[in-house]
Amino acid sequence: MARLPQPFNLNALFWAIGNGLASSTLFFYLLKDLGSSGLLLGFLLGVPRLFGLVRLVVPAVLRVWPKQKVVTLSFYISSAAILGIVPIGFRGGLFTEGLSGQLLLCAVWTVHRLLEFMGTVVLWNWMGHFLREEDRSQQLGLRERYMGVGRIVGLFCGAVITLGLPKIEFLSLTSEGASLVSIGCGLFFLGCAFSSLLFLEEIKSVAPNRDKEGLWYRYRFVLSKRLFVWLLVFGTLFSLVNGFTVVAIGQYGKEVLGLTLGFVLGVRGLMHAGQSLGAPWIGKMQDRHGVFIVVFWSQLLVASGLFFYGAASQEIWWLVLGAWG
Repeated sequence: MARLPQPFNLNALFWAIGNGLASSTLFFYLLKDLGSSGLLLGFLLGVPRLFGLVRLVVPAVLRVWPKQKVVTLSFYISSAAILGIVPIGFRGGLFTEGLSGQLLLCAVWTVHRLLEFMGTVVLWNWMGHFLREEDRSQQLGLRERYMGVGRIVGLFCGAVITLGLPKIEFLSLTSEGASLVSIGCGLFFLGCAFSSLLFLEEIKSVAPNRDKEGLWYRYRFVLSKRLFVWLLVFGTLFSLVNGFTVVAIGQYGKEVLGLTLGFVLGVRGLMHAGQSLGAPWIGKMQDRHGVFIVVFWSQLLVASGLFFYGAASQEIWWLVLGAWG
C-alpha cells in the first residue's frame, strides 16, 4: 500500500493544534465580548465560506504559478500573518467595542480563512500526486486521525488557557487576554505545520493547451458531470441549513445555557477524540462500500444533534453533550 509521505500527516497534526487554539469558537466569543449582535456573529461565521467561492480562482493561479509547494506555503504563510494582526490589534486598541471594531475583526478573520481555504485547495491537489485510487480513502482517513488528535490537543489547550490563565492572580489576565495568548500559541503551531511541508518534493501543475482546454472549458467539463453537480447541490443546501442553525446554537449556548468558552472548547475536543478513533475505519468503509452510504448515515447522525439542543435548558444544560457526541 502506498503511504502518504509523513510530512503531510505532521502538517495535519500541527495545523489542527494551531486551528484549535485559534478556533472560530474563540473568535465568536471575542466578537460577542465586543458587543456584537446575532447578525454580525452570523457574518463572522458565514462570510468566510461565502468568500470561499474565490477558491475557484486557484486553478488560474496554478496556471500562472505552477509550483504547488510554493503556492501552498505562500497562501498558508499569508493566512497566518493576517491572523497575527489580531493579538497585536487588540493590544494596540485597534479592535474596540462598537461597529467599526467588530467589522474590522470580521474582516481580518475572513481574509485569514480565505487565504487558508485557497492554500488547502492546492495542498489537496499536491497530496493527490502521492495517493493511489484503490486505498486513497484509507490513507486520508489515517491523515484525518492525525488531524483529529491535533484538534483534541488544540481545543483542550485552548480550554485550559482561556479558563485557567485568568484565575492566576499574578498574571492579571482578563478572558480577552487569555484568548489572545491562545491565538499566539496557535500561530506557533501553524508555523510548525508550514515548516513540515518544506521537506516535501515540489510538484508542478501541468498547464493544459490554452486553445483546446482553456480554464473555462475545464469548469464546464466538471459541471457537465451529473454526480459532481449533485454533490455541489448537496454542499450548497447543507451549508445553507447549517448557516441558519450555527449562530442560533452559539447564541443559545452562551446566553441561555451560560456555557463558557473553555467548556465549549473542551467538549469539542472530546468530539474530535471520537472522530480521530473512527477515521481510519471510516476510510476503509468508504473504500469497500463507496462514499454515498457513509455520508448518508453520517448526516443523519449529525442532524440528530439539534434535538439535544432543543431539549436542553438551564436546569438540564448537560443534554447538549448529546449533540457533541
